[in-house]
Amino acid sequence: MSLPALSDPIQNVVETWPELAQTRFYTLRQIIHDTAATNPDVAPLTEDLKWGEPSFLTKTGTTLRIDWKPKHAEEIGLFVICRTDLLEQVRNLYPDTFRYEGTRALYLPLGQPIPEEAIAYLSNRTQTYKL
Repeated sequence: MSLPALSDPIQNVVETWPELAQTRFYTLRQIIHDTAATNPDVAPLTEDLKWGEPSFLTKTGTTLRIDWKPKHAEEIGLFVICRTDLLEQVRNLYPDTFRYEGTRALYLPLGQPIPEEAIAYLSNRTQTYKL
């Protein structure tokens, strides 16, 4: 699937990250868009900056954010709204796939392959959260 052009504000944020974090972001973005495209129940997916982080939103779901931070320089993080049980659902199926931080964040090591199935599951759960 061909992706929509990345907005300048998101592009500007991602360009400040190290090259490997940028590469991981683009792969994660592709998985998120592909997941939305395969589910006819998911409302159109939009991208925006939320809290300065590239974010993926849909009316049928809840926000999924991606960010790289110097504090966790060897990882890229995916973030959900902490009042949901989304990370608990992911943790139940993929207990050792990510480094989890409470109910709001999971981290992927930059130097390891992206667990596409687990990311697609997380994407689907965030995109259908309100259904």
